[in-house]
Amino acid sequence: MRTLCFTHQTNKLLFRLTENSAGFKNMTQQFANKPTAAFALSLVAGILGIVAGIALLLIGMVFASIIGVSYYYGYTPIMMIYAGIGVWELVVGAIVMAGAVKINSNPADHHKWGIIILIFSCLGGNIFGIIGGALALAWHPQPYGPAPPPMQPYAQAPTHMITRICPQCGRVVPENIKFCPNCGKEMV
Repeated sequence: MRTLCFTHQTNKLLFRLTENSAGFKNMTQQFANKPTAAFALSLVAGILGIVAGIALLLIGMVFASIIGVSYYYGYTPIMMIYAGIGVWELVVGAIVMAGAVKINSNPADHHKWGIIILIFSCLGGNIFGIIGGALALAWHPQPYGPAPPPMQPYAQAPTHMITRICPQCGRVVPENIKFCPNCGKEMV
């Protein structure tokens, strides 16, 4: 555990020291793939959260003013609770949408923004954001660069195999076979 923390702190220090060198930050943040599923689901969650927040806020405010005038204190606290939940959903939706944009624009920080999206989606009750945050945490970046060399087989296969053709059936037969496996004719 101490080695892992020391390595993490060393990597952060090296990144800060070399971040100002020309092009280093851009080079480290370019990946062959992007967390598009996490981005799309989190963006949908943020938009739905904002829409739900606005709807609850309007419902709470409109009905609080209508019912509050006619019944004095009867339903006004309940409607103000709707308005409060609407404001909460509005804030949570904005944070989740900002996290989605940050995941797409800076995939290197996918862990940080995935956790933020996951926490605020749980607090806001949005299943799309929960799935998007989980996908952001599970995403594995593939950096640009040369492909790894292909693995070499353990034993070298013969590159040139000497074969013969059976005069009776025309099948290709290896040279070390005395009889054709297809028709049984003796190979001369």
